Amino acid sequence: QPASQTNCFISWNTFKYGTILRADEYFAGGDCINPLTWKTDSTYAEANLNAGGAPLKLNRIDPAICDAKINNGILWVHKVKKNGYTRLGKSYHLCDYSLFYLNIRNNAIERSNAYLKKQN
Repeated sequence: QPASQTNCFISWNTFKYGTILRADEYFAGGDCINPLTWKTDSTYAEANLNAGGAPLKLNRIDPAICDAKINNGILWVHKVKKNGYTRLGKSYHLCDYSLFYLNIRNNAIERSNAYLKKQN
């Protein structure tokens, strides 16, 4: 699946690195894409691939704020060391977009351009 794919959906639920969910928990085994690579495999993506996160207050951009790796339908990230990225227990789900803000923005442009190109 290329990062410019259209007519699809993207989904992930971010958790602290190493979190193992029981098979009956909501996110376990779900659809998951790595927003640093735009792939669904379990390849580890280093933090330097993170163009920048934006904390919940949207008052700054934090390049390389976190890494990412898919495991059993959830996205693992190592502990975020800056303020503004709330974790509830082991879950960073509140920050699914903010941790990967610039990657999402850049990919939205790429997918939009691919869609518009198909229309011509």
